[in-house]
Amino acid sequence: MDNDGDSPAIICPVESSAPADADDSLGFVRGLGYGLACVVPFWGLIIASAWLAF
Repeated sequence: MDNDGDSPAIICPVESSAPADADDSLGFVRGLGYGLACVVPFWGLIIASAWLAF
């Protein structure tokens, strides 16, 4: 690479969107947890009743 003795250009840091992404993923995990907490007992009852019926 030939830069004719010039100093390399300074690259400005790019601002990260990590906190927003972390909030989104935390909201997704929380929603998934709440959804599973509601759905799993319901399907557990369905499977248990089917198990006992046959």
